[in-house]
Amino acid sequence: MNSGPSQGGSTSNQLAGTATRTRLSVVPHRFSTDEGHANGVSRPRIKVLVVGGHQLLADSLAIALASHPELEVVGTETDTALAPMRIRHNEPDVVLLNNFLASSDCADIINRLRLEAPDVKVIVLTSSSSDDDEELLACVQAGASGHQTTDRQPTELVDSIKRVHAGELVFAPNVLVNLVTRPRIPRPPRMTDVATQPLAPRELQVLQTVATGMSTGEAATSLGITVHTVRAHLKNVMTKLQAHSKLEAVIFALKKGLIQLPE
Repeated sequence: MNSGPSQGGSTSNQLAGTATRTRLSVVPHRFSTDEGHANGVSRPRIKVLVVGGHQLLADSLAIALASHPELEVVGTETDTALAPMRIRHNEPDVVLLNNFLASSDCADIINRLRLEAPDVKVIVLTSSSSDDDEELLACVQAGASGHQTTDRQPTELVDSIKRVHAGELVFAPNVLVNLVTRPRIPRPPRMTDVATQPLAPRELQVLQTVATGMSTGEAATSLGITVHTVRAHLKNVMTKLQAHSKLEAVIFALKKGLIQLPE
């Protein structure tokens, strides 16, 4: 007669223990999810490392991103001095860099991260758009692929991660304006007095969409062409302008008056 309640209590204790272990499993892979493999989907997830800021913010970001099936948060590192080592160990595709660094320089950290992993994409996180100051611009020149504010919805951050991973730039137009107009931000040395080839009208149109912040898909829809064609045009643009990146090509075209930012 007592066997039923006893077994029920044992099951309850096991479930409680499992829940406790789940909550306390504070290791990098706690942020992973197998949902990306559901229904036969085998596309590799985008590996994300959260760097900088305080631990509560870093963990909150990681937990928020973990629910997305296309992402795998491989860890957090609040000590920026250890970030290069974490990149070697975790091999992330994208780094979210919290720009709340009391004793470190954001641009210097990006330089060190990209020295360790040249292909890693870096998104700089700031508290608000009002933080788009010279430090943020220096981060852009150091190789940041995007900028996002922490007051945005998690879905917007997920979209930014996916876009930079795909090779796109994610910056508000006002950041690009500052890059072009601030005299103390030097022009990329390789873009000085280089012999460039003229851009075709369609290539200029595609580059204009990048400057306005459109994604590759949005640019394709706007211009009535395929995503593959958009990417082909951007590749041609970078070759003709001898630019290292799309951002470098955009800055050069803006300075030359080939394209314009929206009002």
